[in-house]
Amino acid sequence: MKVSTTNIENEIITELLDSNSFFHFSWSSDSDYNCSSSFLEKTKTTLTEINNLPFKHFSLIQKNSNIIEDSFSGEELYNLLKQNLGNDNNKKVEFTYRIKTNDDEPLWIKEIASVKTDKNNNKKIISIAFEVTDFIQKEIELNKVVEKKIELNKAKDKLISIISHDLRSPFTSLLGFTEILLSEPDLPVEERMEFLEHIHNASKFQLDMVNQLLDWTHLKNGTMSFNPRKLDITDIASNCISVLTGVSIHKNIEVKLNSKPNQFVFADERLITQVIANLLSNALKFTPDGKKITIEINSLNSDKIEVIVKDTGVGIAEKDQEKLFSIETKFSKAGTAGEKGSGLGLTLVKEIVEKHEGEIWFRSQLNEGSEFHFTLPKVEETTISLDDEIK
Repeated sequence: MKVSTTNIENEIITELLDSNSFFHFSWSSDSDYNCSSSFLEKTKTTLTEINNLPFKHFSLIQKNSNIIEDSFSGEELYNLLKQNLGNDNNKKVEFTYRIKTNDDEPLWIKEIASVKTDKNNNKKIISIAFEVTDFIQKEIELNKVVEKKIELNKAKDKLISIISHDLRSPFTSLLGFTEILLSEPDLPVEERMEFLEHIHNASKFQLDMVNQLLDWTHLKNGTMSFNPRKLDITDIASNCISVLTGVSIHKNIEVKLNSKPNQFVFADERLITQVIANLLSNALKFTPDGKKITIEINSLNSDKIEVIVKDTGVGIAEKDQEKLFSIETKFSKAGTAGEKGSGLGLTLVKEIVEKHEGEIWFRSQLNEGSEFHFTLPKVEETTISLDDEIK
């Protein structure tokens, strides 16, 4: 039994033409544009609408959406085909692009175009195209995963650098003080207490840095315990002020809380306490004695609560502002009373806020002060009436 290859090929072509993921186009500078009905269905357009566009279906290309090596706009691609393909009947061009449909659904297309000449020597551009949306979306997702892995590897390299430098250097002074205490048992009590205080402060600093590094690592790796629930952010802020009362009294700094009661957010209590405590601790550190710090809590809109920690301290120089929030450019300086910091606190704060799908930003003027803003998801207060309870 003999099978006709031509018939099989025709069946395959017919099946492709009937597919809603296969398109064909034909056009020239002298004749009307034509395209398959499947393309019109996908884009929710009509042939008249496409014909009226200046660059036909290329007018639907979203700007900067090409993934070919040289990114073209719809106009550039249209003119390129007209100019280059018209001179070479054997040349084919392939390109992939995303177009905007009338219902704003992304549609990725791979198109193969070539020029054909009829018996009257009229040249027409003929294209076949396939929808590749699923493939491109998977490629985009994969690239995001790869970029995230690269970012994590860079962060780990930086972490190793911090551990090898920042955590190692203070141990030199720790060992020096302990050697003196061990080798000179007859040291006066006053000197002994001074050395012990140095050891205590250095050890506390080291422990704080290790804890911040561990928390930051867990957040980056997604292994941090995260248990968000409905919280009154005013209570959290008030508790943070209470915990740091000793510092504010020591520096004679007034800390004022401006907030209405029942400002509810959806957040992890431990992590958000860490955010406010860190920002308030920084404000106390960089505010001179006798000045003022304010924490304001406002309803930003129907979805977000905004928390502002505002000080009247030394401010941040413009050249240093871009170094904040990044572990790569870990920035730290001594406070107004010589307080030390790890330079990791704001990096951790940013990670925590973003973990809550919030935003964080700041404004600062040298010698005038700084204010740090962050947002959290808002939860509406629910009240239950006595009648509802009885029912």
